[in-house]
This record gives sequence, C-alpha cells and structure tokens, in this order.
Amino acid sequence: MKANAALSLLQKKQIFILLFLGLIVGLTYVFVVPPWMHYDEPGHFEYAWLIANRDEFPEVGDYDQYMRREVAASMMEHHFDEYTGVSTSITSITDPVNLLIPQVGDPPLYYFLVSLPLRLVKHTDIAFQLYLSRMVSLLLFLVTVLISWQIARALSGPEHPMNWILPGFLIAIPGFVDLMTAVNNDALAILSFSLFIWASTLLLMRGFSFWRLVLLLFSVALCFFSKNTAWLAIPLSLPVLSFSIFRGKRQKFVWIGLAIILITAGLLAIDWGKTTPIHYSTAEGQNNLVRVTDPKAPSGQYILRHTGKQFHQTITQENQIAGKLVTFSAYIWADQETEIKFPVIGRLDAKTIVISEEKIQVTTEPTLHKAIIEMPAGNYIAWLTMFGASDTPVYWDEITLTTKSSSTILEPGENEYINVIKNSSIESGFPKLSDRVDWLLAKTGLHISASQIVELFDYNSSGWYLNTTAFMFFRTFWGYFGWGAVPLLGTYAYEGLKILTILCSLTTIFFIVKNFRSIPKTIFFLFAVILLLQLFMVFARGAGSWYSRRYYPPSRYFYPVIIPVILFFSYGIYRLLGSIRLGTKPGKGQKVSTWRVKGLVFLAFIFFMIIWGIISINSYYF
Repeated sequence: MKANAALSLLQKKQIFILLFLGLIVGLTYVFVVPPWMHYDEPGHFEYAWLIANRDEFPEVGDYDQYMRREVAASMMEHHFDEYTGVSTSITSITDPVNLLIPQVGDPPLYYFLVSLPLRLVKHTDIAFQLYLSRMVSLLLFLVTVLISWQIARALSGPEHPMNWILPGFLIAIPGFVDLMTAVNNDALAILSFSLFIWASTLLLMRGFSFWRLVLLLFSVALCFFSKNTAWLAIPLSLPVLSFSIFRGKRQKFVWIGLAIILITAGLLAIDWGKTTPIHYSTAEGQNNLVRVTDPKAPSGQYILRHTGKQFHQTITQENQIAGKLVTFSAYIWADQETEIKFPVIGRLDAKTIVISEEKIQVTTEPTLHKAIIEMPAGNYIAWLTMFGASDTPVYWDEITLTTKSSSTILEPGENEYINVIKNSSIESGFPKLSDRVDWLLAKTGLHISASQIVELFDYNSSGWYLNTTAFMFFRTFWGYFGWGAVPLLGTYAYEGLKILTILCSLTTIFFIVKNFRSIPKTIFFLFAVILLLQLFMVFARGAGSWYSRRYYPPSRYFYPVIIPVILFFSYGIYRLLGSIRLGTKPGKGQKVSTWRVKGLVFLAFIFFMIIWGIISINSYYF
C-alpha cells in the first residue's frame, strides 16, 4: 500500500520533480562554465546588450567600443585564449575590438528577451550581466523540458513511463544542457521547434481544434523569429494542418495532394533553361558557374562559363598523382582579352601547390594552356582551384590533370595516362536550381548549388567530409564543450556512448518494425521527415567549406529536432528496461516490486550522465 501511495504521489508531482531536477542541473551548468566559453557567446551577448542599452534596435555593423573592451578584458581575465586557443586582445582605443563572430542582424526575438533583465543591471560587472543573460536561456530550457513532458503524455498517455524517460533523458544529455544554458539564440530555436512538435502531435493525434490551430500558428511564428535552423516548421505546418482536418480514410486525398505539391515544387525549383556542370562548384552563387553551348567548343557541345573569383573540383584519386609528375591543361578564352591567375592545387591542412607562377593571358579564341608540376608525396585531400576575371566571363573546356599510369600491364584500350579531373569536357550537367530556391537556401544558411548537392552525395568526392562531420556531430551531440575544446572525461567515453546509441537504436527499430501497423502513420511520417531534412541541412551547411575555410557543423544545428531523436532513444531505453524480470526473493516468498528496480536503474543512468558532464567541464577549467 505504501509503495502504491508513493507511486501515486510521484505521478501527481511528476512534472514538478522533473522541472526541479532541470533547474538544479541547469543552474550548475550556468555557473560551472566560465564566462564566454560557449559557442559565439561574446557576439550573442553583445547583440542583447546593445538592445538593452540603446533606444533603437542595432543594425548590422553597430557596436559599442567601451562595452567591447569590457568584454575583451573579461575574456582575458578568464583565460579565454588559453582554454580555447582563439586569440582575443584589446586593441587601441579607436580600433574596434574583435569579439569573434558578431550576431547583430540575426532575428531579434531571443536577444530582446535577454535584454529585458539586462535593462535593470546596466552598470554592473559585465560578467555578472552575462550570467544573468544565461538565466534567460535556462528558463527556455525548463520550458523545453515541460514541452517534452507534454509530448510524451500526448503520445503515451498520462501514466506511461515514457513521461519520465523522455524529459529525464533530455535533462541528462550534457551537450544539450550546455547549449541550453548558454547565451545563444539556439535556445529559443530549440524551444520554438519543440513547441511546433507538440502542437503537431496534438493535431495529428486528437484532430483539429481552434486552440490547437492557435498553438500551431504561434509555434511557427516563434520558429520564424527565433533562428533559421527552426524554419523547417514553416513548410511542415501545411501537411500537419491538412492531416488534422482530414481524418481516417479521407487522409488518402492529403497524401495525393502532398505528392502533387512536391512534384510541382520540384519542377518549379529547377531553372530548366540553364545547367550547372557536375563535379565543379563555387561558393559565389549558382549563376557564376553554368554550362552553356558554344560553337567554339574544342570538343563536344558544351563549355563551362565562369564569372567570379574562383571555382573548384575535388580530386578523388589523389593517390594516383601524389609523388608524380602531373600535367595540367585546359582550353581557356573570354569575351575580351584579360589576365587570370594560373590554377592551383589546394590541400586540406597543407600548403597550396602552385602549378605555375605565370599569369594566363586569355584571348577571345580557345587557347590551350599547359604546365607540368611534380606533386608532393603523401596521403592528402586535394582539389583543383581555377580562377576567374573581374571584368569578363571566362570560358573553360577540356580541363585535365594527367599523370602516367602506375600500372605495368595495360588492358586493351586502356590509356597510358590517367586524367583525375571528372567531366573534363563539360558534357555532363545537372539542372540548375532556380534563383528563388537559391535565395531561400541562402536565407537558411545554406549557400549550396545543385552541383554541390550532387558532390555531397558522391562518396568518392565528399566521403572524408561526411565521415569527419559525422564524427564531430556524434561527439558534440552527447557533449563536447568550450568551443569544441572540452571532451567528456574518459579514454573510451565516446565508444561507450556509441554502444548505448546502437543498442537503443536497434531496440527501437525492432519494435517499430514489429508494431508498425499500430503506429500512427502521420506521426511517424512527420518525425521521419523532420529528422531527415534537418540532418541534410546540417551536413549541407559545411559542404564545400574546405575550399576556403574548413568547417564541420556541430550538432547544435540539429538540436531543434532533438525531441524526436530523444523520443527514439527513450523508447529503446523503455523497452530495454521492460526486459528486466525479477523473481522471488530467496527465503521471503514474495515478489520484488519490479517498477522500483526499473526506476532505480533509469535514475542511476540519468544521474551518471548528469554528474559525468559536470565533472568533465569542471575538471578542465578548474
């Protein structure tokens, strides 16, 4: 009876216990992480500080020199350079102090919320103001925990163990709590998208109602004004609303309508009048690199038309040219005579290889330009970079980078020389994305062309990037703190988390397949689409970055969809806990209360993860 009474009390006070735990954990993270040791925290704080201390909203380029000097001094006081390896110093009084990445110009809602308490403490120590700003993010974290609890109840019922497991798991992930207690607009983006998921779950599970519609529209507006990483809610709100209105067998008309919309959108997203050459890419915009027909083409029908500074192609057969003599050649011409730099071979984390110091004198007729260079030995990622002219488009064809085959026996018809440049004659192309789609992608932070999308899915070209990003993504998801400088403690920390991830994933997949007929299809469809699209956006964010500034996107860009992810893992944990079976205690003849044991196992896991994260951070800084 006492056990039942205790269980009943825990059920009644469930959300308060979870929020209290979240508050304690969140407060610990607020104060255990030294000032400015979160991603881009100085720039985010600056934006909120400017709103709090000015009568009008700041515009791009605005700053306060006195405030920046205070922040820089505080960063030096807390050994920012030493901990992160990023240099920050106070310059002369007149020169702007470098706070790394300014955020002024981002959607202002988060910064306005943070500015509210800052208005009351304008003349206090700058580090104190930062801690107070972190408290606003902590509040958003607690609201997110509350939303996750509501989602679990909507999916599982009011007394299901998932109501504990989902929010408890959320509180226990060190990387997530670390981000949610930082001064960073990711906190509002995560809350906003979590609210969208809750509104969508209610609509899909219980059907349309006026207040659920209001909740959905409010969440979509919040996503729009928080950060572009949450903008996925905008297009997804239409199918959610449609499925909530059309129930049962009538939903087949929604599926048909969605198929028609997707096909139409796909057709409209393509600029059918232009193509982009496959395997070539530029970060300067799609219209700078197109494939056109030209009667002057030395071979074939198509040539490459380039306007801008440079374009690239990843060399996927580096091992065939490393340590060998290589010949570069290409036909080049322009609408008017001009001069361009000779192509170079870039290498990841290594010095660029200069093929020739001479400039190319470009005429109006196709002219073959050649140079020979001996490639350095070694195993490295490389790419060919070709340059443009500022005053005229430049045309390219028959681009080759050849070396003698290392094979001693050639097959019949096999050439003695190997060309490692793909699509040399520009005969292979891909429909160019329309200018409107290009603009929309840029607004979401994705400066990526159709050719780059193809390259991203070409494992031979981008496999190393996908592997490295997946490696960093996994680590930052579970916990990698302090601008990517502070790992979780333990030699095999992430190997253990891999085992946990695989075990939970396999368990969940097994039961999804087993019980697929009873799973609400619209919920399954929504969560699957959310995860796949957000995952693509994360990996696409860094596509082609290695040509200029190498960048592997961390999991914070994926965190807006963390609730479906944690729901996936939590269900695996729930099923694993369900496998615990206890018999009779020796000599007592009575059954042990299995729910207590399962609860203790889960609590032990949660507290282990919480303590592990806090000790990892504390031991690094203190």
